[in-house]
Parts: sequence; C-alpha cells; structure tokens
Amino acid sequence: MKTSQQSLDRFLAAMDEAINTDYLFFRSRVPAVIDEITTSHLLFDLTNFCCKADDKESLYARYLRKNPFVAPPRRQFIALGFYLFSDILNNTDTLSDIIMSCFPGYMVVDNYKNFISGFVVPYRDAVRDVAEYLIFAKKAKENRESSYSKDNVDEKYLMGLTDFLTDDTNILQNAINSITENEGWENDKRLRTTVKILRDAMAAAKSFAVSATKGEIERFNSLYIAYKYSMTAASRSKAKVSGHVADVEELLIDHGIIVAD
Repeated sequence: MKTSQQSLDRFLAAMDEAINTDYLFFRSRVPAVIDEITTSHLLFDLTNFCCKADDKESLYARYLRKNPFVAPPRRQFIALGFYLFSDILNNTDTLSDIIMSCFPGYMVVDNYKNFISGFVVPYRDAVRDVAEYLIFAKKAKENRESSYSKDNVDEKYLMGLTDFLTDDTNILQNAINSITENEGWENDKRLRTTVKILRDAMAAAKSFAVSATKGEIERFNSLYIAYKYSMTAASRSKAKVSGHVADVEELLIDHGIIVAD
C-alpha cells in the first residue's frame, strides 16, 4: 500500500511527465495524472474536498472563459485543475480550445507553452504544497501522540537546536535584505511574494528558537511543523534558501521528540 508521501511523489512524477511533453502528446500523459489522484487516499480526499466547494461550470465561467487566464485561489485551482484534466481526457478538443482561448500566443506552440507555465505548473505546485502540509500535519499529530521524556533532553541539545534556528533566522534576514535593498523591488510581484515567504519562514524559525531557549519541549511538535513547512516554501522560492531543516529534524529524532519516517 502506498504511503501518502509515495502517492504524492508518484503524482508529481506524472505531472512532470505532462509538463515536459510536447503539445501533441500532452493528452496521452493525462490518464497517469488522473490515476494517481484517484488511487491515492490523500490526493483523492484533497481533490474531493476542493471540488465540493465549487462545481465545474462555475469555475469555468470565472476562470476559463477569460483571456488571459488568471490563476484562482489555491482551493479553487485544485478543483479547476482536476476538472480540466478530466475534460482533456474525455474530449479531444478541450486542450486546443482552452489554449487558444485563454493562453494567447503568436503560434499554437506558444499558446501551449503559456498553458504549461501558466496553468499546469501552478496547478502541480498548488496540489504539492497543500498535500505536503497535510502530510506534515499528520506527522505532527503522530509525534504529539508519541511518548518522550524531558529527562532525555539536555542543555547541550537545546543549545544546538537554538544555534541552528538562529542561523536560519540570520540567513533568511540576509536573503530578505538582498531583495529589499534594491530600489523598486515592491513593483515586482514575484519579489513581493518571495519576501513574504521568507518573512513567514523567519517568523517560524524565531518562534521555534525562542521556545528552544526556554526549553518548552511540549511546543516543539507544532513549532517544528510550521518551521519545516515554511522553510520548504523558502527553499522553493526565488531566493532558494534551504537552511538547517535536516539538522533540526535529526536532533528532534535523536531525542525522541519526533518519530523518523
């Protein structure tokens, strides 16, 4: 039986196959994507949850009957992506109709490239980000339910944890400064998004560091999940900040705070 992480990895691999294929073969890649969604408890439940909020026609009217396409909020995007992939699978004309009407380009190949970069890639990323958060949250719940002893946590361990988190805070601040010191950065939407992601990660690292300094072991699970999730986002941002997530995780596992995968 596939784990949630394995099913997500298989979905991402199927999506990458679709993203990297030519226009003529895109439709042939869609069944693998649909199959990974429908055979995964995690992805099926996530997609079903998103689809319950909005039916296909309402989402199409709001987002796929406008030129150019503007990405919807994440929950609607996950539902819209599934609806569109299903229609592409079931109707040979859907792909050409969509790319011509919503993703303008000089030639068909340009329309298709705009569709991949403007719809398929963001859809993949939306599913990945939410699914990873759900996996992290489930793991955090399991960790809270696992037993650990404060007697196993010594001062040296807490100092090491604090050092890693403080260093991450400094790395993130430097990354933010390297962007905001440039005049006009606020006018670049991608840079504004990157700065927000970095600030969120820095806030998570700071909160975790403060708690580690105080020895608040009972808060480590929830703080760790927020820290890991936000640092993952930072590593995927334009700044590509990785930090000490692996080091922090190893320390927490060694002292029985979290359970290894």
